[in-house]
Amino acid sequence: MARPSKLTPELVDEIVKHIKAGNYPETAAEIAGISSTTFYRWKKYGKERKTGKFREFWESIKKAESFAEGLRVQTILKASEDGNWQAAGWWLERKFPDRWGRRQEIKMEHSGSIKKTVHFNQEAQNKILEEEGYDES
Repeated sequence: MARPSKLTPELVDEIVKHIKAGNYPETAAEIAGISSTTFYRWKKYGKERKTGKFREFWESIKKAESFAEGLRVQTILKASEDGNWQAAGWWLERKFPDRWGRRQEIKMEHSGSIKKTVHFNQEAQNKILEEEGYDES
């Protein structure tokens, strides 16, 4: 006889509470006494199923993550409305990284000597391409 699952509505509520408070889901599960391995297994089961307690667990986790994200966005936007430009800038950097993200220029120079030379061998390349099934036609 299989032992009963630890996945109860009370446990789900506790994990959800910790996620809504801002914890990573894995951390929330560990706070509630569930190993990360078990947590991820339950999430996998829930994602794969259409109904049942594992599906309800997966949906509860997703909703809690969305709630936590939305709450933090509201907090940032409220701070920016209250005159905190850093909060607005932070939000823009993350929401629209292509337009507002920090850009870092990297320059690389080499002043040492080159110790290895790579020789191009067309015959070897053709053999590899042939083995991989590449056809030029």
